[in-house]
Order: sequence, then C-alpha cells, then structure tokens
Amino acid sequence: MEQRGKSKKSLGVGTASILMIFVLLTLVTFAVLSLSSAKADSRLSEKTVQHAKQYYEAENKAELKIAQIDSLLNSGFSESNIFEQIQKIDGLEIDVANGIIQYGERINKKQFLNVVIRFKWDEVKQKYDYEKAKWETVVDASWNANDKLPVFQPEN
Repeated sequence: MEQRGKSKKSLGVGTASILMIFVLLTLVTFAVLSLSSAKADSRLSEKTVQHAKQYYEAENKAELKIAQIDSLLNSGFSESNIFEQIQKIDGLEIDVANGIIQYGERINKKQFLNVVIRFKWDEVKQKYDYEKAKWETVVDASWNANDKLPVFQPEN
C-alpha cells in the first residue's frame, strides 16, 4: 500500500555545501580584516613610539641647557658676567633688556621644541632666578591643502 500525502522532504547535500562555503568565506573575510587592522595598529604604535622617543630626546636636550643656565645663575657671577657666560651656551637667543632667553630643540624634520625662559631678580636671594615662560611644540613645515576633489565637472 502506498500512502499518499506523506512525502519525505530533505534539504539535500547541495544546500548544506553552499551554506558551509558561505560560512567559510565569511570567516576568511573577517580573518583578513582583523589581520589588516592589527597590522595598521602595529604601524601606528611604532610611529607613536618613534615620535615619543624623538620628543623626549629634544626635551632632555632643552632641560640640559636649562641646567647649564641654572648652574651659571648659582655660580656667583656678577650681573654682567652672568649674561656673558650664558651667551657662551650654543643656540640661545638672549634679550637682556627684557630678561628673556629663547631657544629651540629639533624634534624631527617637521617639529621643534620652542623654549622661552624669563629672568627675574629675586630680592630675597639677591640673585637672578628664572621661570619657564613657554614650552611648546611648534610645526615649522609648510602645509599644502589638497582641495581638488574628484567631482564631476560638466562641460559647457
């Protein structure tokens, strides 16, 4: 006896294979995207480490000049001799009238550390003291804006 109305339906081997291929392609795509993202993060980390290293090397050089100035201020030279001795330090721009010393330390080919020190007479100690008036990173490379967008320009 044959039973009508009850038929056996199955998905078959082809549908399962297509589904498996789709899942596999999705996983491979995500793996490639994860790998490229990790590589980009690694390059950014290397650039950040390099820039931080360059910055702190420039900062150390700037602090060494401040240490030289500080040792001269505490050495007991007379007022006129202090500025003569400070002028012997390389790379300083001195404005004696306003009591300002300015210098820069190169960070990289596009940036430098700009340092401005202001002198002041300390009445209590009866000697010159100083304060850091400015300590900033300055970009000295020119920037050229790219304002050319590939936008459709109709012909007249």
